[in-house]
Amino acid sequence: MNMNVSDLNRPFDGRTKWSWLKAILAIIIYFIVRTACETGLILMNVSDPYQASETEMLKAMTLNQPLFLAKEIFLLVIMLGLVYLFKLDLFNLKQWSWRTAGKSLAFFAGVYLLEILFAGLVTYLAPDYLGPDNQMAIQEMMGNMNYGVFFFMVVIAAPIVEEIICRGLIMKHILGKWPWLGALVASVFFVILHGPDNWIDFMTYFILSAGITLIYLKTRRLEYAIMAHMCQNLIAALLM
Repeated sequence: MNMNVSDLNRPFDGRTKWSWLKAILAIIIYFIVRTACETGLILMNVSDPYQASETEMLKAMTLNQPLFLAKEIFLLVIMLGLVYLFKLDLFNLKQWSWRTAGKSLAFFAGVYLLEILFAGLVTYLAPDYLGPDNQMAIQEMMGNMNYGVFFFMVVIAAPIVEEIICRGLIMKHILGKWPWLGALVASVFFVILHGPDNWIDFMTYFILSAGITLIYLKTRRLEYAIMAHMCQNLIAALLM
């Protein structure tokens, strides 16, 4: 995928006068609803969440499989609904190009190879490192739930919601006038969402995030960023 600096630095089209404010509101509302839903699921099975470990809270949240799946579907609908309600221009499937999709996947394959090389370096330099806590938590959740529910959460819902927030809302609507600043903020925010505890965690997620960011920066289509993210999570889910 050819990366022309002048094209990458071009402000995003499709923004309106108050779209930056609407995007911020959408992000705030989403996280309020998400926190309320997840807290509700935890309180159904944990009497004192302040005394419970992270593993116990994850188990409590996923104990009722139908409710957990309903929560995932509800949050996805909420995110898409907010985008529609605030008329935030993000998707246009009529502009889908299989050629661009192929180039995006080829580029992301290179990014994924870089991530594998980084993981190999970490294994050599820090053999006791087991992986990011977020990844360990996801593996713990997988052990507590139906694989179909896990697949929907990791491969479908998470990539769509995270790309809408990080690439669509932050890069395009909040910081769309300054593409490189938006790219940096979106990449770092993506890492923060996954709760890194150290620099190895940070770099593990940042390499992936930067790769998806560059795809979006070049194509200006959120669909390709979501596609790359889904492929990454699909590989991770299959490996788990």
